[in-house]
This record gives sequence, C-alpha cells and structure tokens, in this order.
Amino acid sequence: MSIKHPVLTRLCGGLFLSFFLPSVVFAAESGWSEDRLQVDLGLDEDGKTAPEAFIPFSWGDGWSSGIGFRSRQSDSNDSISGFTDSRVATSVSEDRLRLNLIAFEKGSDSSNWSFGADYEQVTLDQLQFGYFQMPNPYVPNPAVAGEYVAFDSEVEVVITKPNVFADYTNKGDDVDFRVGVSISPASSLSVDQETRFIPLISSAGTSSSSDSQDLSYELSFEMEYKTGGSINIGFGYYYEFLPIAYDIAALNTTADGFNSQTIDIEQVTSRMAIRFIFNKPISGNLKPVIGYVVEDVETTDTSDGSSETESKNIISFGLESRF
Repeated sequence: MSIKHPVLTRLCGGLFLSFFLPSVVFAAESGWSEDRLQVDLGLDEDGKTAPEAFIPFSWGDGWSSGIGFRSRQSDSNDSISGFTDSRVATSVSEDRLRLNLIAFEKGSDSSNWSFGADYEQVTLDQLQFGYFQMPNPYVPNPAVAGEYVAFDSEVEVVITKPNVFADYTNKGDDVDFRVGVSISPASSLSVDQETRFIPLISSAGTSSSSDSQDLSYELSFEMEYKTGGSINIGFGYYYEFLPIAYDIAALNTTADGFNSQTIDIEQVTSRMAIRFIFNKPISGNLKPVIGYVVEDVETTDTSDGSSETESKNIISFGLESRF
C-alpha cells in the first residue's frame, strides 16, 4: 500500500514541470494529436499538487486513442464523535489512470460526434492514526473502561472501470463547446486493510476482498469563448456519480477483537472551472492556459443517509488544445 508523502508530492510536482510539460511539446511536434490535448499542474489552497492531463494519439481516418491521469490529496485533523478525549488525523490520496482504448470521430470541421471505450483505474489510499479514551464506565467490557487507546489504519481501494463514452462538439465563430457522457455499467473493486488498536488487541485487523460495483457515470460540458483579443475565456463543468461498497475489519463492541463492517457510500464529485487561454500557440495549436477550479466531493453513507462535503479551490496552469 502506498501512502502519499508531502516531500514526494513536491518532488513529483517538480518532475511534472521539468520533464512532462516539455515532453508534451515534443509529442505535439512528433505526430501525437493536439485535438483534446490537456496538461495542467494544479495547486490547492493547502499547497498540494493536483496534476491532470490527457494526451491523445490519432490513428487517422477519425480513429484515435489516448492516455490520461488525475491526482488529488487531502488531509484533516478532528476529534472522534462519541469520545470525550480523542483525536484522529486522516490523509487521503486519489489517483486516476484512464486508457482511451479506441475512439471514433465523425462529422465536419464545425461539428462532430465522437464515441468509444476506455479503461479507468481509480486508486484511493487512506491513512488514519490517532487516539481515544474509552468511556468510563464501559458496560460491554469494564476491564477497558477509561483506558487510552492508540490506533492506526491503512486502507487501499482500487476500482477498475470499463467505460463507454460519447460526446458532441460544435465550433462556431464566437463559441466552441462540447457536451459528453461516460458510463460504466459495472466495475470491480478490491480492498486491502490493516488496522491496529494498541493496547486493546495484540494483533492487527486485516481485510482483503474484491467485489463488483453498481453503475457509475460522468457528465461534462466545456466551452471556449473567442474574445477576438489575446486571451480567450474557457468554462467547464464536470459531474461524476461513483458508488463504492466494500467490507472492512472494525473494532467489535467488547473492544477485544474485530468484526466485519460494510462500507456502502455514494461519492458525487462536481467541478467548475474557468480558464484563461492565451492566443499565442507555442506549437501548432497548443496554447498556454491559466485556470481556477472549484471542486466539491460529497460522500453519502447509504445506510443512514448522512453525508459530508469536502471542497477544494485549485489554481492550475499548463497547456491545452481542447477544440
């Protein structure tokens, strides 16, 4: 299981700038397709990097493939509900790799349809550690009443999704826009977990399993307004519905062992982006861009209907040729 580290994160951001961006320019000059190309390095309000990219390759006659990725990280520090003295620190990273296996585009220079299939892997790494004081008295097990407990937990969830997608693009004199949908009828999920409660239990609780998941989907809308000046203005809205269900080993009621607990959540991610596109290409139609993204992730527990929302504000800069 890999857990993100802030030093490694900054190093990866530096490698992104020093190696990947120049490589994109080289690729754009070496036969790789510029249509729909996007490379962004983002920084959120906590200074964490949030890279995102899609690199297409044209096979000719309307056929193409591509590769994309996106990465996000978050940290939190809070108390634990139900305990008078407690603290928990949580670090979560989300990495996505998308392989566009094949796509076909048909239409004219001013409007076209595209459809195809891709393979996506979503990796969620969560690290939690902290402490809590057992209630006193504690009827299920009086021997541990009032005792302080240290804990740590590592959980890695890997979701693999075969997707089918379609979109429509229209290019006008003043505005270019694209609307799209991607659907995964069924996906698979694997989970690996290791959790310790010290000194309550001498051995770690572990869980490793895999199962199928319900339908997930994504909707997208992108546009670019041609100002006639040196900077165009772009806008994007992206919506994703992702159900996640798996079993973990949880502390039992008597606090002397583990039992199985089902996690069943629905994750809804919505992103709104505004982009300032400089009308001076550095290669072909590849243009520098600066953007601002507001990202909200709402997680709902289907067992009791409770939900929580995490928001991020991301400043990004990079290169693109979306239309």
